[in-house]
Amino acid sequence: RRIEERSVSLTVNYANIPDQPIPGLLSFKNITTAWFRIIPYDPAEDRRLNQKERGESIITDYLEKSPLKEWSLAIPDQGDYRSHKAEVQIPALPKGYYIILVADNAEFSIQNNSVAFTSFWVTDISYISENDREDLMEVFVLDRDKGTALKGVTAQAWVREYNYQKRAYENKAVDSFLSDENGYIAIPSVKGSSRTFYLEFTQGDDRFYTEN
Repeated sequence: RRIEERSVSLTVNYANIPDQPIPGLLSFKNITTAWFRIIPYDPAEDRRLNQKERGESIITDYLEKSPLKEWSLAIPDQGDYRSHKAEVQIPALPKGYYIILVADNAEFSIQNNSVAFTSFWVTDISYISENDREDLMEVFVLDRDKGTALKGVTAQAWVREYNYQKRAYENKAVDSFLSDENGYIAIPSVKGSSRTFYLEFTQGDDRFYTEN
């Protein structure tokens, strides 16, 4: 019966401070235990995977990778067949890009079960952007924890373009920029690519992609 169907999902901030516990919001229905797996993943490969595949195919790919962390969480049985939410704490992680999977079964079996995923960054890099001008995007790169300007951060601009010969979307590098002592970067607008434009920030061992 539909009223007895199990479901579970997790919401996590897109970017989080390194080496600090990460807050998450667990949504669940008709389950008494949630199982979690955290997987380090290459962000460029994940972007390509999500452009090419959907649903269960993506989850299957993630499950083939070795998890960095695994744990379970007991959930009080509400017995009311309704959806509920609860705040959860994800273990502290070093800088990187991660996939977190949550399931209603220890094996993370997809068939007749509920398995969900989300991705997130752990990074010291943050930014704010202004698009008041049609020909220019202004970016300020900041320390995610302290809010101070970050000098010397490289910002690689990318656009997503459709390759008609391959009949697939491709991510194409456009220009590279460097933040000044105020964390400031001026990026000329990429004509016709506003919907598919994103930035890759790097500084030392730290890396961060914007969401677009």
